[in-house]
Amino acid sequence: MRLIQLAATVAAAMLAVSACGSQADTGSAAITPTAPRVTTVPGIPGISSTPGIPGNGPTLDADLRYAVQSYSDAYLTGDVETAYGYLSPRCQTVVDHDGFATDVQTAATTYGDPLPFQVYRASEFGDAAYVTYTYKTAPEINESGQLWSRLDGSWLFDAC
Repeated sequence: MRLIQLAATVAAAMLAVSACGSQADTGSAAITPTAPRVTTVPGIPGISSTPGIPGNGPTLDADLRYAVQSYSDAYLTGDVETAYGYLSPRCQTVVDHDGFATDVQTAATTYGDPLPFQVYRASEFGDAAYVTYTYKTAPEINESGQLWSRLDGSWLFDAC
């Protein structure tokens, strides 16, 4: 019986509160709540909005972006040694230098110039990051979720 009385009391209180809030007040200005500043990407746990700090949002690590753009520029312009230098030591043991050089030279023949990113996003997990970048004029070479690793303070391509 007490449970029924408690439920009835709670229901009556909620009805009273909602009734008060639904009355029109034409004499006061409408208050629009300010949306909180969002610095995270909902639904993607462990991604940081601050470089090197685990969190819930995209990273804005300027060093990572610089490394990715530099690797892209070197690769697309035929600078084999610079592009190869952006490969992690693990990738350098997996990727044949001569085969890599052939791929870079083919890219240089096809593109020849550095291409700016149309879209750039990175999700950092400590010393690892997944990077997505697209090109407006060359969508056939867009990358999604490409692994990069920070070794001794430098970001290196690690998606081999």
